[in-house]
Amino acid sequence: MSKLKKIFIVLLVIILTYFLVIGITSMIRMSVLNKILKKANNNIEKDNYSLKTTCVNGEYKSETTAYYRDGIGRYVAENGIYTWTDGQKAYMVDEENKTLYVLTISKSSEMLISNDMFAYLIPGYNLSFIDKLKLCGNMFNKFSTEKIGDEDYYKITVNEEKYVKTTWISKKSLSPSKAIMEFPSGDPLEYTYDLRFTATKLSSIDLPNLDTYKIIDYETGEVIVEKFTTEETVESNDTKETNTVTNND
Repeated sequence: MSKLKKIFIVLLVIILTYFLVIGITSMIRMSVLNKILKKANNNIEKDNYSLKTTCVNGEYKSETTAYYRDGIGRYVAENGIYTWTDGQKAYMVDEENKTLYVLTISKSSEMLISNDMFAYLIPGYNLSFIDKLKLCGNMFNKFSTEKIGDEDYYKITVNEEKYVKTTWISKKSLSPSKAIMEFPSGDPLEYTYDLRFTATKLSSIDLPNLDTYKIIDYETGEVIVEKFTTEETVESNDTKETNTVTNND
């Protein structure tokens, strides 16, 4: 056998070995990811969860809390103002100033809570099967395990176009516990998640008594109703004005 043929065979073996390693690695990663996503889908079916998110960016720290139960979502910002939706109607509520803003669902989706919002914290949740394969097969992405305290975690690092995101997912609960987003410049964003299922009470998703609330269109800033009272709502139940308040998306 000539020296050239030997070199060719060696190169061929190296290339085949490389792709074999990538294939096996991708299959192992895909298995882990599918296990995590299967658990997430099972949790979505519970239709009841709360998620407290703490975000730290340098010296800045903020907290938000999401509640979801039986088709109703409530997203509370640190200042106490929150959004509320039942899938048909959506509001932003400022209880301190007795003001309710009517939102358009299609234009306010990022501020509203859905039944699967927590699942988007998991890498690959919203990707197609092919894109999940690409995520798992990308050797610039990392899948590993890490022990923090007494708990073991899957540690998944994904290289996005503008940032690198690492997510820690509990091996026990298969739920996201924390994440770090790193950018080419600036401080990283550090997130801590407190995710609980079947613990959200009706009181956590109820709207307040809207007597005396001012109703405003969020997009235009126009006042729809100067003072929302129970008596006014009952007396004008068939009027155009009340229909605007109750049916405006």
